[in-house]
Amino acid sequence: MILKREFSLLECIVLGAISGLLLLLAFPPFDFFPLAFIALIPLLIIMYSAPSGRAFLAPVVCYAVFFAGLLDWITYFHPLAVPAVTAALVVYYTLCFMLAKRISDRLVAVRFLFPVLLFTSLEYIRHLGFLKFPYGVIAYSQYKFTALIQFSDLTGYLGVSALIYLVNSLLADFTARALARGFSWRMSFSRPYDFIFNRLVFIALLFGLLLYYGNLKINLYQPAGTVRVSLIQPWFDFNKFQKTDNQAAYVKLNLELLRKNKKQTMLAKLESPDLIVWPESSLYDFYEHELKNSGHFALRYYNFFRSLNAKSPTWILAGTLAREKTNSLFFDYNTAVLINPETKVTDRYHKMLLVPFGEWFPYKKLFPFITRIISEARGDDFTPGPHLTVFRHPKFLFASLICYEDCFADLCRKFVRQGANLLIVLTNDAWTYSPKAEIIHYAFSFFRAVENRRPVLRSANGGVTGHISARGKAMETLTLFRESYITASPEISDSSTFYNRHGDLIAWAALILSLLSFISSLFIKNKMHIDTGKAKKAHG
Repeated sequence: MILKREFSLLECIVLGAISGLLLLLAFPPFDFFPLAFIALIPLLIIMYSAPSGRAFLAPVVCYAVFFAGLLDWITYFHPLAVPAVTAALVVYYTLCFMLAKRISDRLVAVRFLFPVLLFTSLEYIRHLGFLKFPYGVIAYSQYKFTALIQFSDLTGYLGVSALIYLVNSLLADFTARALARGFSWRMSFSRPYDFIFNRLVFIALLFGLLLYYGNLKINLYQPAGTVRVSLIQPWFDFNKFQKTDNQAAYVKLNLELLRKNKKQTMLAKLESPDLIVWPESSLYDFYEHELKNSGHFALRYYNFFRSLNAKSPTWILAGTLAREKTNSLFFDYNTAVLINPETKVTDRYHKMLLVPFGEWFPYKKLFPFITRIISEARGDDFTPGPHLTVFRHPKFLFASLICYEDCFADLCRKFVRQGANLLIVLTNDAWTYSPKAEIIHYAFSFFRAVENRRPVLRSANGGVTGHISARGKAMETLTLFRESYITASPEISDSSTFYNRHGDLIAWAALILSLLSFISSLFIKNKMHIDTGKAKKAHG
């Protein structure tokens, strides 16, 4: 039998808040990433030690503090966005916590495993369905820990999440047992399972092994060649478009955006890049559709591209809007187009994973009041793209990820499986006005680079424009919110990784083991015992 300590309501709230604050400090903009490995200890002590009637308060407070602090910038979209998103995520994590607690209370001997299995499963589930929104997944706190995250080429980002949960859980389990029994050195030496140094030695050996692997992969990486790519950062405030319905003002803003892109492109052209990249929505018009119909802005862009290529050929990848007609209906897409030196669009990619509510809402008839809120917030109404596109440049193949698509490991894996040597992110994060939001988004790209051993280039308006190597190292970046460009020389490769070939095996393992653990717990009675502070003798 394992003793429990009687925790008061206040203690549950305080310990939950401490975990939430420590977790928040592990993420941008603070980036005290080692804190992630101890942040959840107070929360998990409550899981292992407090009765269920009070324990649920700890995850509610923990994740309310964490997500409200991490996602405060989405207020710009709508005043209710932060409380709504935070409340939904708190429900997810609290339910996961209580399920892990139920199983842990019955399968006590290995209870440290269940937070690892269930929270890892939850973080995978958060990448699925219409409501997919992976911001705050614990692995991404480690984007600066380059040597450690190298094993993502085996497990994906979820391996890093599982490692963080495992370290927290082992230390919390020991602490909870010590609080329940009273710690003594004699007990520690006579009962190896309870001896903290056994756990510390295990954690140290595990870290040593992973860091050895990481440094080995960093040093042994062999690229197939290099290319030169110029990344344009126009820094244009797209919120100005949202604030005007005046046609003359709209024309003026579009011309301003064109001037900014032209200026930086002409400077970049002097460095003879193989490809010039403009960020998401740089051609703020239905470029191909309007070009066919002699649209004003489309013709201006076309003439600029033609003059640009008059002296020397240049390939341009640009974010734009697309409108296509199917069965007398028009469908709008958030799109990337590849323009060749003859000024022709050689291929296009329609964004497949759209931001929920912000870019699409497929349940308009079911929830008309939500549709009205989205309309008032000037949300877009795009259609998800039908298929992947790997762009073909004469020197290399590449994929274009639009906006938050770089948050999704499986999508990037599929692009690389289809031959992409390089991943290019086009994003427009200017709407947030938040450096924190830009860096949080930037962190995802480090894992996509390591998981697939592909360089990631980012061309951003407002977000982080930069070059991340296939080793997961930031090579160069531009200052936020400043008009500029960089020309990167990424080392490309056509090799594959274990993760790229096999995907999220760790997620399926966690889901299956979580289900088996829950079923097993149904046949075992609760053997936990509440310690009210007085010495008690545990029987059988």
